[in-house]
Amino acid sequence: MDWAPHVAAAGCGAGPTPGALALQAWLLDTYGRRGAVTGGGIYNCRRVLGSQSWSLHAEGRALDLMVTPGWVPVGDQVLAQLGQFGLELGLQRIIWWHQVYDHESPGGRDYYGTSPHTDHLHIELTWPAAHSLTVERIAAIIQVPLPDSAEATDMRLDPVQVLIPGESAPLVQVYAWNGERILHVTNIGHLNGLRALGILSTKEPDLCTPAQFDAAVSQLRLWGFDLSCPCAESGCRLRPF
Repeated sequence: MDWAPHVAAAGCGAGPTPGALALQAWLLDTYGRRGAVTGGGIYNCRRVLGSQSWSLHAEGRALDLMVTPGWVPVGDQVLAQLGQFGLELGLQRIIWWHQVYDHESPGGRDYYGTSPHTDHLHIELTWPAAHSLTVERIAAIIQVPLPDSAEATDMRLDPVQVLIPGESAPLVQVYAWNGERILHVTNIGHLNGLRALGILSTKEPDLCTPAQFDAAVSQLRLWGFDLSCPCAESGCRLRPF
């Protein structure tokens, strides 16, 4: 992934910038045909939650792309596609699933902000992109889109879900996505515990072999969670919630 250098927000602007509106329109047209994603807003004159720093939403050059429950892999697709052309598009940062991707950490680093960004991608534009990016320009740069939600026919929620006592959100969800099983560990503490035990790699935490997957499941059971979810031969991916 490749990103433009980061420029922080300095205050409140007049509203959403043309580039942010264009990028939102392209994303909704590309990925939103079956309700996989929806617009989460662009302009909001406010500071970053839990911080004194201005949000890029205040300048109208950040947008939130909401990901419908059950369509998390589409969010991964959006990240991969925009990251591939991030510098050319003029994107300076994306926050998604407890990770922040930018010029400092092109492949992502842990994000500890107030919001875990598990229901939306936060996408930031540079000022040049905010002023000049158009739908036509985006389409010219991204000439061969990744398979979007309209083409993803083998996507469903697997019935395997493990609930934490007293909590409404599942600890683990298993998806079937184009023939590959994806295990989402929805608790960052448990994910980091699996990393600390050497079961998962800290360099590539989202990738695991079938053996690693089975080891992760076994450890979760030792921690008191009843889990049964076989891994596909092609391997599995684990992500934090």
